[in-house]
Amino acid sequence: MADLDGVIELFPTRIFKFRIDPRIIKDAVKHKKKGGENHTFDEVFNHPEFLSLQEEVLKSVTPYCPGGIPRLRHMRSQQKHDRIGEWKIVSGWINNQSPGQEGFKYHPHAESFMSCVVYLEGENMSINFRDEARLAPADETGRASYDLLIRHHWHEDATIPAEVGDVILFPSYLLHKPNKNETDIDRISIAYNLMPTRLNPPTTPPWSIKFDV
Repeated sequence: MADLDGVIELFPTRIFKFRIDPRIIKDAVKHKKKGGENHTFDEVFNHPEFLSLQEEVLKSVTPYCPGGIPRLRHMRSQQKHDRIGEWKIVSGWINNQSPGQEGFKYHPHAESFMSCVVYLEGENMSINFRDEARLAPADETGRASYDLLIRHHWHEDATIPAEVGDVILFPSYLLHKPNKNETDIDRISIAYNLMPTRLNPPTTPPWSIKFDV
């Protein structure tokens, strides 16, 4: 039997978990609405009351977004790092999941590249991820080789537990949903979406795409 000579990670899906300073979490909780209401977009994103939390999340997660600093250990040149510009949070909102509430169904965030969830209050929390069914790949004619959806049944739905202060970072295309709130207290979380300011090197127009989000 041949010996294993190495492992190649090709387009892996990585999920990252962070812990936010409890003092920042406690400060954000002070500004949440009473009575189980959800905040609107304008009441959370770039709002002064939540800005400390937003800035801490951005500082924590952006090094682990594509092109981030930790990836430099696996790159041969700084030029590869320069392919993607600075990451920014482009939207955010609070979710209040009341006792007994199922919450959102499986969904992606199509309007962004990376997403994260910050947990402010709650118990027995988790986020579930699903490997999405895919269309059959197209051949050189542009047609699919067969008309079936491919579902990798050996990739079972994954559940990641979460506690107050946790931040879960993941690619926005990944299907996800919260678990049912089976406790007698509200579950409060904030969702943030992130986009890079640029794709491809800035010195190679016209193939550089600049977003400036």
